[in-house]
Amino acid sequence: HSILFTSSDINARNTQIDRFIKEKRINVNDVYRIDNLNSVKIDQIRALSGYLYRKPINSQYRAAVVYFADKLTIPAQNAFLKLLEEPPKTAYILLGVGSRKLLLPTIVSRCLIVGVPEAKLELKYRDEIRQLLAHTHSRNVKHIPGVVKAIFENAQKHGKNRETAEEYLHELLFYLQEDFRKADSKKLIEHAQLVKRVNLGLRMLSVNVNPRQVLENLFL
Repeated sequence: HSILFTSSDINARNTQIDRFIKEKRINVNDVYRIDNLNSVKIDQIRALSGYLYRKPINSQYRAAVVYFADKLTIPAQNAFLKLLEEPPKTAYILLGVGSRKLLLPTIVSRCLIVGVPEAKLELKYRDEIRQLLAHTHSRNVKHIPGVVKAIFENAQKHGKNRETAEEYLHELLFYLQEDFRKADSKKLIEHAQLVKRVNLGLRMLSVNVNPRQVLENLFL
């Protein structure tokens, strides 16, 4: 009944933990949560342990959750290890962490590991970005007039004000991050250069440079 949820996507990881509690029909009165982002110390683990050894109030089981287990101090991890070695039969112990490497191997070895996939971000401008990148990556001289036209139309549409331009640039960064995983070496170089220009564009917007001009210069 000890489960380690691993994912670099904090929201997806925490959502999966909460879903697990709901699926097990564990009432809120029978859940002990530690979700602070600073150090989780030994006294908190002792309090958690004492809670778990008491009889559930409204459910068949009690659950103890440490949403950011990488924040456990070494003494706290050692105290947790004792709990994992002799867990209560009526308890679930749920830990969330970005990587199992951030915890003591002795803790990891006593948990069921559940890898949580990153939530796929739905981008409003995904198709537009894909088409524009396909145009700008073209090396065919014949296509240059069409590429320039597409760049200026894109800037006109998304550069109406600072807010719309920032939204577009943030989506572009997310798109490039997704595409990194399947890009070849040549495409990676192009993407890396574009990422630098996008970040520069965001800084320029923060000092009130014309949004349309920022988007035009991004691809030219």
